[in-house]
Amino acid sequence: MTSAISLTTAPKWHPMREYVRRVIIHGEATSTLVSGEEILLQREFGDAYLLATSYDYYDGVHHWFYLLDAHGRVLDLVSPPDYFGFVGDVEAVGTSAIRFRFLPGGEDWWTLTVNIRGRWWYNADDLRYRLNRFLVLKRHLSLKCEGGRPIGHLAARSNRI
Repeated sequence: MTSAISLTTAPKWHPMREYVRRVIIHGEATSTLVSGEEILLQREFGDAYLLATSYDYYDGVHHWFYLLDAHGRVLDLVSPPDYFGFVGDVEAVGTSAIRFRFLPGGEDWWTLTVNIRGRWWYNADDLRYRLNRFLVLKRHLSLKCEGGRPIGHLAARSNRI
């Protein structure tokens, strides 16, 4: 685990200032803005940083996983569905992946794999968790849920009355 990255408020002119933060790496402010209000985890993978942020709102928690280069530029971004919990029980899986679940109550484990060089591939899981501008770029991150639908998944609760 590393503590090279911190967040500060976005510029006053930014229209989504409440929901985004500016990235600071080793005390130096970057021009990169990320979604979320707090850092959940950060890890170094070679010359890149994995940064997980979250935003806790009334109906759930939104999570973002960024891969940043040494200058703080976003190489890739994936985002799982919203949950009623936070990333927890994080464990390393070899040298290029982490495994985690959403706490409290999440029974399913998620695996986030990092490929520093990146590659071109398009499968359903990667497209499902990828945000708009990252749909057609080289993939550096791959996110998979191991098991069925997680307990805290908002879609699982949306059909209940």
